[in-house]
Amino acid sequence: MRLAILWALLSVTAFAQVQSPGHTGALAAGTVLYSLTVNTAGSGSGTINNVANCATGTTTLAAGTTVTCSETPNSGSTFTGWSGNCSGTGSCSFSISGTSTVTATFASGTTVTAASCSASDVQAACNLLTNTTTVLQIPACTGGVSWTTNVTCDVPSGNTNLSVLGAGSLTIPGGNNQTVIKDDVANNNPIFEVTTGSSSTTYRMAGITFEGDSSLPDNNAKYNGMLSINGLSSNFRLDHVTLDQTTYNPATSNGNATLANMGDCIWGSVDHGIYKTHGTGNAVRELTGKCFGDSGGQGDQAWSHGPDFGTNEYLYLENNTFVADFWNGFINDLWLGGRMVVRFNNSTSGSLQVHATGSGNGSGRSGRAMEIYNNTFTGIFDSGSGNPSYNVDFITGGTALIFNNNAAPSGSAGWKNFLDLVNDHFNGATNYDLCGSSSQGFMYNGTTAINNLFLPDVRRSDYASVPSPWDGNTNTEGYPVLDQPGRGAGWLLSGSYPGGCVSGGTRCSYSNTAGTGSCVVQYPNQASEPIYLWGNTWSCPSGNCGVNVGLTDATSNLIGENRDFYRDTDNSGNLRTFTGNPSTGPGTGSGTLAARPSTCTQGVAYWATDQGSWNSSGSGGQGVLYVCGASGWPSTPTYTPYQYPHPLDH
Repeated sequence: MRLAILWALLSVTAFAQVQSPGHTGALAAGTVLYSLTVNTAGSGSGTINNVANCATGTTTLAAGTTVTCSETPNSGSTFTGWSGNCSGTGSCSFSISGTSTVTATFASGTTVTAASCSASDVQAACNLLTNTTTVLQIPACTGGVSWTTNVTCDVPSGNTNLSVLGAGSLTIPGGNNQTVIKDDVANNNPIFEVTTGSSSTTYRMAGITFEGDSSLPDNNAKYNGMLSINGLSSNFRLDHVTLDQTTYNPATSNGNATLANMGDCIWGSVDHGIYKTHGTGNAVRELTGKCFGDSGGQGDQAWSHGPDFGTNEYLYLENNTFVADFWNGFINDLWLGGRMVVRFNNSTSGSLQVHATGSGNGSGRSGRAMEIYNNTFTGIFDSGSGNPSYNVDFITGGTALIFNNNAAPSGSAGWKNFLDLVNDHFNGATNYDLCGSSSQGFMYNGTTAINNLFLPDVRRSDYASVPSPWDGNTNTEGYPVLDQPGRGAGWLLSGSYPGGCVSGGTRCSYSNTAGTGSCVVQYPNQASEPIYLWGNTWSCPSGNCGVNVGLTDATSNLIGENRDFYRDTDNSGNLRTFTGNPSTGPGTGSGTLAARPSTCTQGVAYWATDQGSWNSSGSGGQGVLYVCGASGWPSTPTYTPYQYPHPLDH
């Protein structure tokens, strides 16, 4: 009898629990319930929209219930972000697994509107910005307004949230050319230059078209970008813009011209834009050498950190259209320890590239890391040179994850190479030996002459038998070479690299990542961080083709398969059957998690297509990567892509 009474009491209690506020109807006894509190905060005002189970106030929901919220700021306010169970400024969606809160913060502020699209009026509006300004509005000028002077528009001190908006559409890719600014500035400096402020600054530019004026000679094309963005913002967004360098008259022949240049340390999203380049110009160049507090600005700190794949500490290029009118045009240029993710874009003859350590001025480090996935690359055929589009990817340093890209869409003329892995550390055209001394400069690698992609080996005679102390030098080619493809985090290089041959000014390498102890010129003990490729399609119907992974200037002694890079195809791009053992199959594979081989050789990788929930777009699939360790497959994924669409894309 006592047991029956106790059971009756427990049943009533369970029923009472499921009848808590926020629920109607009876749920099964034993259902776990949690409270959800939804509210707003900040100096501004706005509304939280109940997309799914997101009613303002406190409600009670069953474990596993999906909550989806959106926001609408009131006039004069700006939405600055979610907190609680959501973060960032993108969509807010999660499953109830405990007591939960959702807070939308709105900031009050002022809007400054330029009197017109002219450079003088936009500069005047920029000069009126204060720490409470949230929007700088540039009006419509569909016919285009030519600028003959450069405009500087920095974020004021104390301002943590600023949007620069043209009249262009924020839903149509490229903005639909409503605010059109033409470059007629007779110098090579950016026509619009911005410094964003600190890492906590939220900065957005959208709805503007920048293009070359038809009256401007091509020798005034912008090496540092039509648009230049500097600063330390980790919440940067450039979206729904069009940048076009094909409209100069004649179209610029300056191969180093850039459309948008990112400097210092800019992380965030570049999305829904249209970028048109001419010749070998770059669409988006990332020279972010000041990340991780790097005062030297050469990328040394980035090279002492791991790649942090799948995090927000990258510049994301997604949902853009890139069009190059040349067989060797470029989407990007990555240098100075920069990190970039290129995903879900469409490119016509636009290649990806990583600049080498020591190139240019001889002091900067290579691009650090890239993720390249779910893009479509359409090649063209240049009848004059007889070449198809050259490389989809051209990597001279660092690590990368390259997967699920389509480089053989219908109508494509193909590509000469899908990936070219190049060690530029011996290139005679590159200033590795600025001071002609083994104690200054990065020098050339190894003692064995290797033919370069562009030039025969032109190593100076006094270096012919002197390997660089910066390299590992386990063989006559210097392997592993400083910052070469497939190498990563190492000891911190410190000190000042000389602009000339200044005694005692050489960077050196501490024997630890903390930058303490003895500091000498030495190989910085860089970790192996292989490049992984899988799920890519590639073709070259023109008949003038290279191999799938180029290795243009290297042998297996310098850039080796199943050591420095792993792939799932042969040299012709044919898919091979993954066995988990590179002696009997390829180095990478993909499929369901259940289909993964039970055993594996350390270093191989498997993409599990039925795992993960990072992609909320509804197309493009999911997946996570497992990299085999010394004890076999890890219990948790080695890599999961960052949330897509990017949280800043709301």
